[in-house]
Amino acid sequence: PLVPSSEYAAVNDTKPVRVLLITGSHPFDARLYGLFDGHADIEWDKKSHGSAPCRVFAPGFADDYDVVVLYDFEFAITEEQKGAFLSAFGSGRGLVVWHHALCS
Repeated sequence: PLVPSSEYAAVNDTKPVRVLLITGSHPFDARLYGLFDGHADIEWDKKSHGSAPCRVFAPGFADDYDVVVLYDFEFAITEEQKGAFLSAFGSGRGLVVWHHALCS
Protein backbone atom coordinates (compact mmCIF):
# COMPACT_ATOMS: atom_id res chain seq x y z
CA PRO A 1 0.00 0.00 0.00
CA LEU A 2 1.03 3.57 -0.57
CA VAL A 3 1.83 5.18 2.77
CA PRO A 4 2.67 8.89 3.26
CA SER A 5 6.15 9.31 4.66
CA SER A 6 4.80 10.90 7.85
CA GLU A 7 2.67 7.80 8.52
CA TYR A 8 5.65 5.54 7.77
CA ALA A 9 7.73 7.41 10.35
CA ALA A 10 4.94 7.17 12.93
CA VAL A 11 4.77 3.37 12.71
CA ASN A 12 8.53 2.88 12.36
CA ASP A 13 9.79 4.50 15.55
CA THR A 14 10.04 7.86 13.76
CA LYS A 15 12.88 6.58 11.61
CA PRO A 16 13.09 8.49 8.34
CA VAL A 17 12.30 6.75 5.08
CA ARG A 18 15.59 5.85 3.42
CA VAL A 19 15.40 6.65 -0.30
CA LEU A 20 17.87 5.76 -3.06
CA LEU A 21 17.52 7.93 -6.17
CA ILE A 22 19.05 6.37 -9.28
CA THR A 23 19.80 8.57 -12.28
CA GLY A 24 21.75 8.17 -15.47
CA SER A 25 21.87 7.98 -19.25
CA HIS A 26 20.00 11.22 -19.85
CA PRO A 27 20.53 14.84 -18.87
CA PHE A 28 18.19 16.34 -16.29
CA ASP A 29 17.75 19.46 -14.23
CA ALA A 30 19.65 19.07 -10.94
CA ARG A 31 16.81 20.90 -9.18
CA LEU A 32 15.30 17.41 -9.04
CA TYR A 33 17.34 16.86 -5.89
CA GLY A 34 15.43 19.65 -4.20
CA LEU A 35 12.34 17.44 -4.14
CA PHE A 36 14.07 15.22 -1.60
CA ASP A 37 15.82 17.91 0.48
CA GLY A 38 14.36 19.53 3.57
CA HIS A 39 12.15 16.68 4.77
CA ALA A 40 12.92 15.49 8.28
CA ASP A 41 11.19 12.19 7.56
CA ILE A 42 13.33 11.40 4.48
CA GLU A 43 17.00 10.46 4.26
CA TRP A 44 18.17 10.07 0.71
CA ASP A 45 21.18 9.25 -1.37
CA LYS A 46 21.82 9.27 -5.10
CA LYS A 47 23.66 6.96 -7.43
CA SER A 48 24.19 7.38 -11.12
CA HIS A 49 25.20 4.71 -13.55
CA GLY A 50 26.37 7.43 -15.91
CA SER A 51 26.70 6.21 -19.43
CA ALA A 52 26.80 2.54 -20.44
CA PRO A 53 27.46 0.09 -19.01
CA CYS A 54 25.18 0.30 -15.99
CA ARG A 55 27.12 -0.03 -12.72
CA VAL A 56 24.38 0.53 -10.14
CA PHE A 57 22.47 -2.75 -10.01
CA ALA A 58 25.03 -4.91 -8.21
CA PRO A 59 23.82 -7.51 -5.70
CA GLY A 60 22.72 -5.73 -2.53
CA PHE A 61 22.54 -2.29 -4.18
CA ALA A 62 19.33 -1.42 -2.28
CA ASP A 63 20.00 -3.15 1.05
CA ASP A 64 20.32 0.11 2.99
CA TYR A 65 17.14 1.70 1.60
CA ASP A 66 13.39 1.45 2.08
CA VAL A 67 12.51 2.88 -1.33
CA VAL A 68 14.29 3.04 -4.69
CA VAL A 69 13.35 5.84 -7.09
CA LEU A 70 14.37 5.28 -10.72
CA TYR A 71 14.91 8.43 -12.75
CA ASP A 72 17.20 6.87 -15.30
CA PHE A 73 17.08 5.67 -18.87
CA GLU A 74 18.89 2.35 -18.97
CA PHE A 75 18.30 -0.55 -21.31
CA ALA A 76 21.48 -2.64 -21.13
CA ILE A 77 21.89 -4.54 -17.90
CA THR A 78 23.39 -8.00 -17.46
CA GLU A 79 21.51 -11.08 -16.30
CA GLU A 80 23.28 -10.77 -12.93
CA GLN A 81 22.08 -7.15 -12.63
CA LYS A 82 18.54 -8.17 -13.56
CA GLY A 83 18.61 -10.78 -10.79
CA ALA A 84 19.94 -8.26 -8.27
CA PHE A 85 17.27 -5.75 -9.30
CA LEU A 86 14.41 -8.24 -8.99
CA SER A 87 15.62 -9.66 -5.67
CA ALA A 88 15.82 -6.15 -4.18
CA PHE A 89 12.04 -5.87 -4.22
CA GLY A 90 10.99 -9.30 -2.99
CA SER A 91 10.95 -8.17 0.64
CA GLY A 92 8.48 -5.31 0.28
CA ARG A 93 10.94 -2.52 -0.53
CA GLY A 94 9.23 0.31 -2.40
CA LEU A 95 9.92 1.14 -6.03
CA VAL A 96 9.04 4.35 -7.86
CA VAL A 97 9.61 4.33 -11.62
CA TRP A 98 9.58 7.91 -12.77
CA HIS A 99 9.54 9.69 -16.12
CA HIS A 100 12.20 8.34 -18.52
CA ALA A 101 12.63 5.23 -16.39
CA LEU A 102 9.25 4.02 -17.63
CA CYS A 103 10.99 3.29 -20.95
CA SER A 104 13.70 1.13 -19.34
